Amino acid sequence: MIRLPLLLTLCVLLGGCVDDAPSRTAISVTPERQVFEVKGRGELVPSESVSILMPSEVEMVFNILWLAPEYSEVKTGDVVARFDASEITNQRGSNQVQMAVQGVAVERRSLTIGSGRLKIDHELERVDGETDIAETYVEVDPRVFSQNQIIDAVSDLEYLSVQDSFYRWQADTHDRRSTAETMQLKAQWQVFATRMSQYDEALELMEVTSPADGAFVYATTPWGAKISRGLPVFAGRSIGLIPVKGKIRARIFIPEVEAIGLEVGQSARIQLDSNLVREYEGSVVSVSAVASAPKSDDPRRFFIVEADLEEFDGEVMRVGAKLTAFVQTAALDQAFAVPQQSVFFEQEQAFVYVIEGGDQVKRKIDIGLRSPTLIEVANGLRPGDLVSIMPPA
Repeated sequence: MIRLPLLLTLCVLLGGCVDDAPSRTAISVTPERQVFEVKGRGELVPSESVSILMPSEVEMVFNILWLAPEYSEVKTGDVVARFDASEITNQRGSNQVQMAVQGVAVERRSLTIGSGRLKIDHELERVDGETDIAETYVEVDPRVFSQNQIIDAVSDLEYLSVQDSFYRWQADTHDRRSTAETMQLKAQWQVFATRMSQYDEALELMEVTSPADGAFVYATTPWGAKISRGLPVFAGRSIGLIPVKGKIRARIFIPEVEAIGLEVGQSARIQLDSNLVREYEGSVVSVSAVASAPKSDDPRRFFIVEADLEEFDGEVMRVGAKLTAFVQTAALDQAFAVPQQSVFFEQEQAFVYVIEGGDQVKRKIDIGLRSPTLIEVANGLRPGDLVSIMPPA
């Protein structure tokens, strides 16, 4: 909305005033004080608050089952949100079955490993016994045993030595492989055990309580929408906040096409929907760097402006209260200003059509500040000039 103590007087010159047709859509310009403002809608938001966060220790997603009404007054310890435990309970049950199956697999593998090692140990004992017998024949008196018996004993001893080396290698390989397999199975079991602990911890977090007294305000999603029943909430994310009493500011949404000349420090007039008879003064403390859409499916884009209020009226000022704001982007003394539609451009040179003797005469101008509806003319106009708001037919 543009405040119009304009430095121009609209002259709709009809009939007996001026007979020339071009003058019927012309304005007479006069240097006056000009105030440029941009209008936006918004709401009151907390400038200081206590956040209500989901615990970050359990990295899971929680689905909201119930929320306390937004802006309702809560006390410290009051439940403000509950989450759906059914999905987590089902996941826990499935994990418990998998954990039991994995435990059985570990036990079976342990039995198989023990049985395999027992067979190898038996073979080693057999080889040791047969080696003792073979060594007996080698060390005997050749006068007692035949030469062939002694040669056979030596051959058996060499064969048994090879067998002993093989079974000892097999035992070592079996132990290393068994250790690796057992560790893998136990690691898989531990994964299920860790998940079970997470599910148990999550089931203890099905309610969130308020950390302070005050009004409960819903948090917003990364897409700008308020949280609501059925939406997922991730660990460590905010589900709401409790504003500090008296610490509020105006959040104003200025349409992208009208956001001209916005800067920190500019003054603003705030009018609450709940109290239309009074305006509150404020000062801009932040302006978003880029325009963004309020919702993912909304094609409109807005710059977000936040303004601190000079006073707090506890009777009407509530977080979430809707408002209309007028941000003053410029104040000019003794300046010419014309409507946006009366200024034309040709190769970046601005010009207007001035009515002279009933004709529309093209005149170059230098432009200054702008608002959504007005343009300051720094040079090129004189007091009393009639500026056409339409080009020649």
